Amino acid sequence: MRVLIVTRFFPPSSVANARRPFLLAKALGRRGHDVVVATAGDRPGVEAAGPGVRVVRVADPVMVWRQRWGRRRLVRTLVHRLWPDEAVLWVMAARRWIRAGAEDRELGVVYVHPVSALLLPACRTPAVPWVVDYLESVSPFRRAVPHEYLPHRWLGRWVEAFERKALRRTRGAVFTSRANLQAVVSLGWIHPERATYIPFACEPIPGANEPFRTASTLVMAHLGYFNRDRSPEALLKGLAEFLRRVPRARGRIRLDLFGNGLGPFAPLPEKLGLGDAVAVLGEREYGEIVHRFVDAHLLVLVASPTHNLFYPSKLAEYLAARRPILALVPPASEAHEVLRASGRDRWVRAYDAPPAEVADCLMEAWSEFEAGRLGFPLPEWRPALFEEHVDRWVAVLEAARAGRPFPDDGGAVPAAAPTI
Repeated sequence: MRVLIVTRFFPPSSVANARRPFLLAKALGRRGHDVVVATAGDRPGVEAAGPGVRVVRVADPVMVWRQRWGRRRLVRTLVHRLWPDEAVLWVMAARRWIRAGAEDRELGVVYVHPVSALLLPACRTPAVPWVVDYLESVSPFRRAVPHEYLPHRWLGRWVEAFERKALRRTRGAVFTSRANLQAVVSLGWIHPERATYIPFACEPIPGANEPFRTASTLVMAHLGYFNRDRSPEALLKGLAEFLRRVPRARGRIRLDLFGNGLGPFAPLPEKLGLGDAVAVLGEREYGEIVHRFVDAHLLVLVASPTHNLFYPSKLAEYLAARRPILALVPPASEAHEVLRASGRDRWVRAYDAPPAEVADCLMEAWSEFEAGRLGFPLPEWRPALFEEHVDRWVAVLEAARAGRPFPDDGGAVPAAAPTI
């Protein structure tokens, strides 16, 4: 196949959304397919990215503006008020590049997030039959959780309209969340035969099969962000309750936070008296973060009920790291089902669990840590690895190219019924 992949984020970007298109491009190239990746850059360029894969950098006007004007407040305000998102200008630039004579492609895969990527199939970008890969939910999620910025709410119906139009004009859609798939199908925006589920996955993580032991500190690691939709309160209050019960653990247990730290909850550790038990480490390169995962005794996952249309992308890396997981997630969620199926559900509690329940989990983990049993690798769970899904990806893309119904997903892990 001659495949065009359109994604705003691609390595060397460390954004989480860069990983899935990179793994697909690499896997297709290894299997002899001809892959061109159109992605964003601060200047145009073409580069090789492994056998059968070429990367075309289409200049992103927003990146150019930021280089010229840096952090000037007016520019930043304009960028962050663009609708649907700041990527819309790059999507239009990518469309112009395709229309200007990009090589003939039998199929295009466009990655949504960002939302603006849906404009490519919605606007009938010439000569490319599209497959949409939904990294996140779009309109169904915004029906449940409206935008904070009022003009964005006013334009919500327009976004729904071009999402419906985009799906009508595609060969099909791949969903990273079964709940999101069910939501879009139930709205009548796509026929079930043109929709399928392929979850997030990753490559094996070096060192995951080795034990991590330290006599001094129990290390926990969390990747992600907190905002009005996802709060760390249950986690931090549980940690404070644990330290109240086990004073000798103070100074010997640490929660490392990668990402935006605590966001609007930054004052909470100080209020709870956690002191140096919480370390905000900020944004890091992907390779460093996964290395930190295998250098932790316990990985922490927090998923809000408002995100029931999402599959946490970091969960694949958590599973591949083969470390125990402390998860605060809705009981009827896809994440919970995956944790159960993978045998990582020992320390799973509700998103809003009371501090005593979280402290109970930490008490068990602390007992194992003191006994020298925490930090040994758990059994490998193959569905977390991208290689397990390559055959399915090829079958889906070949069906899309030929205009056939997509193959059945083979009994993927079920999720709760969506809330729209």
